[in-house]
Amino acid sequence: MILIKKVILISSLALFANATTLKDMINSTLQNNDNLKAIKTQSLSKQNIYTSVSNIYKPTVNVGVNYLKLDGDLRSVQIGSTTTGFVKIGIDLYDGGANSALKKQKEYEYKSSKLNETISKKQTILNVVTLYFKAKTLDENIKVFKEKSKTLKAQ
Repeated sequence: MILIKKVILISSLALFANATTLKDMINSTLQNNDNLKAIKTQSLSKQNIYTSVSNIYKPTVNVGVNYLKLDGDLRSVQIGSTTTGFVKIGIDLYDGGANSALKKQKEYEYKSSKLNETISKKQTILNVVTLYFKAKTLDENIKVFKEKSKTLKAQ
């Protein structure tokens, strides 16, 4: 957690040099933050897993063809060519609730990852805003101390 705050602080200070407003800093942080990109990628993978699991009850069709040609000089066996083909259609009607439980599990994992993505984005924005106002406060404190030093030097 401390490492993440340091990374956010350093990236925010680097962005502060380029961005002049808080809105620019937030937008730049949301676009360039590698942690948010990684969390979004994880969320997309969970979505793909959920989509693949939701196709469990779809029928399956397998089709195959085989052609075999034998040439040789065997006098007792007639050698020729053979062609075979097959079609296999299958569907799972009921499995005791395992597939529906798996679907729900993957759905909840996907929803959890989307929630995690939203929370991380909001937490990053909050950290940027906090650091922005801390930097502004420090800048104002520096100005105040400079003015105090000028008044003290004048006396």
